[in-house]
Amino acid sequence: NQEKIKLREREQKVKDREQFKKEEDLKIKEDKLKLIDKDQKQKDENLKVKEKEIILKEKELNLKEKEQSIKENEQNKKETDLKIKEDQQKTIKLELARKEAELKSKEAELKIKNEELKLVDERLKKKDLREQRKRNREQKIKDEIDNIRKQKEAERLKEWEQKFDEEQKLREQEEFLKEAKLRRREEEKQTRIFGVREKILNINEEKSSDDEFSSKLENFEAKQRREN
Repeated sequence: NQEKIKLREREQKVKDREQFKKEEDLKIKEDKLKLIDKDQKQKDENLKVKEKEIILKEKELNLKEKEQSIKENEQNKKETDLKIKEDQQKTIKLELARKEAELKSKEAELKIKNEELKLVDERLKKKDLREQRKRNREQKIKDEIDNIRKQKEAERLKEWEQKFDEEQKLREQEEFLKEAKLRRREEEKQTRIFGVREKILNINEEKSSDDEFSSKLENFEAKQRREN
């Protein structure tokens, strides 16, 4: 009887130890579940933060697009101003052509007057005084023609220099506009590429985190089934 009692006591101790072990295992499992739940909550919070960051980046991108639109409008205004200057340059050229025609007309008038003076002087060439007057008049006309020619050449030279300077400025402005357009397009391209890459990286990170969590949860459930 005593041996039976001792055997029962040993059996009871074994059962108590097994019960205690089961309770400890259950507590460990509960702690693991709490830890997994806490980890999931943290991931959810991180995901919300990432979503807010994406929304903020989209707002920043919209703001940059608006700024780019303003820059394009300013660029269009500069191009319009440049076209106005080109039209003004055409007007100047027309004015120069008109002045040149006027000079030719004056030369023709002087030539006619010269011919008229020659006729008059021929009638007076018998007299020295009249001959002298003729020479004086011819010299005067010649001087006037020389002065007109010199003035015309000086004006042409000045106009040519002015035209050259203006054309040089136009070429420089056109080169500047072309370079500004190229820089603007490159900046837009880089901004779009950076935004797309960043979104792809964020999506891959979220997918990797979700896959890792699913794998851990499946392993835990498999372990639970084996132990049960």
